[in-house]
Amino acid sequence: MKHAFSKQKGFTLIEMLVVISIIGILSAVLYASFGEARVTARNRSLQAEIREVQLSLELYKAQNGRYPEVPSSPCGSDTFVGRKADSTNAACVTAYIANLIPDYISELPSHQLSANANCNISYQVANDGSWYKLTAERCHAGATTAAEGVQVGDEFARCLNSCGISCTSIVATEAFYESYAVYSAGGECQ
Repeated sequence: MKHAFSKQKGFTLIEMLVVISIIGILSAVLYASFGEARVTARNRSLQAEIREVQLSLELYKAQNGRYPEVPSSPCGSDTFVGRKADSTNAACVTAYIANLIPDYISELPSHQLSANANCNISYQVANDGSWYKLTAERCHAGATTAAEGVQVGDEFARCLNSCGISCTSIVATEAFYESYAVYSAGGECQ
């Protein structure tokens, strides 16, 4: 007597669930890795934009004999901040160095380039235009400790030990490691 067994081809429910769970785990790991890469890319992109503004400021000074003035600010401060903590005041979100656009740079970096939602970009200039300091405060994202962010000796550090002030006290009181700065001679200690 012959038994007629027919072999059905296909996957069982258990096999399908195992494959789906493995794909889910792999995609979660890859998403986390790509998430960190996106944050790093945005940090570097903002640094490049800040560097472009620095070059534009130097070109402006070479042609005009001084750094550009801070535009009249509806936010009411000597240091113009590209984005205030009060985001309801849309008038505060304007060009912080209006004289650079469009002759020296097409557009200024925005807090929106940062992966850190608390990013503020500010520009300070001496009354006589002899120095400037451009600071991107709390714009470095992804650093959970000070060791992972901007350090005192870094190219974009906000403070130099040669200023006669203690950078340690500034680092302790501000989000120093989340901030970038570029400045001219005379602006480094501001």
